[in-house]
Amino acid sequence: MTATVEDPQDAPQPAAEDHPALAEKPGITNQYFHLIRELKSSLRQAVEKLQLADDSAILDFGCSTMRHRDLFGDRVEYLGADLPDNRQAHIAIRDDGSLPVDDAQFDLVFSTQVLEHVESPALYLDECRRVLKAKGRLLLTTHGTFVFHPCPYDYWRWTHMGLQRSLESAGFEIEHIEGVCGGLPTALQMLQDVTSHRLPRLLRPLLHAVIQPLMVLSDRLYAPQQKLRNATFFLVIARVRPAADGATPA
Repeated sequence: MTATVEDPQDAPQPAAEDHPALAEKPGITNQYFHLIRELKSSLRQAVEKLQLADDSAILDFGCSTMRHRDLFGDRVEYLGADLPDNRQAHIAIRDDGSLPVDDAQFDLVFSTQVLEHVESPALYLDECRRVLKAKGRLLLTTHGTFVFHPCPYDYWRWTHMGLQRSLESAGFEIEHIEGVCGGLPTALQMLQDVTSHRLPRLLRPLLHAVIQPLMVLSDRLYAPQQKLRNATFFLVIARVRPAADGATPA
């Protein structure tokens, strides 16, 4: 049984230009001021943990405008894969969600705010593993709790346990998992997002200017482990699980 929204206009949907991943240097009246800064900071720290070699081959799987390309330096080989209508992408994803790429080609698959939008997370994660080298790793972020935002579709949300299970089922071992933005700032973001679109457009920045500083302050109440319980985003570093006796993971 499929649930549908009878009137999509009643569902709070951030405009494309307001999506948390899009603005690089948000002001305090930006709807996602805190989330943008926290996600970028977490990604930067994760890339440092990876200690990638200069000649690493990286696939940005669901790349959009490759807005995080700057995190990886100029010496790596960085390729973007996306739907065929994205002319910035180097690789066009096939209609069935697979990639026209041979096995074991990349040292890192980078996926940020993509998994919630794919029809089959299992297929997507299988493709991530397939194109990774034997010692390759996946750096992935996706949503825990967040407002409905179709781009063009929005299917999934996770707990950290559910995300870990999905990755392990796809043949990965978790090296690191963290929550980005704790429970109270996550709740404040949801309160803002379900309220803001009902206000006159001129009043929305005022609401953002109240909520966003409260999110910054309240996020300081949470230790890293506490953020795993209820987070806006989850960030994972995972490696390909070694195959037993040389067999390929199922």
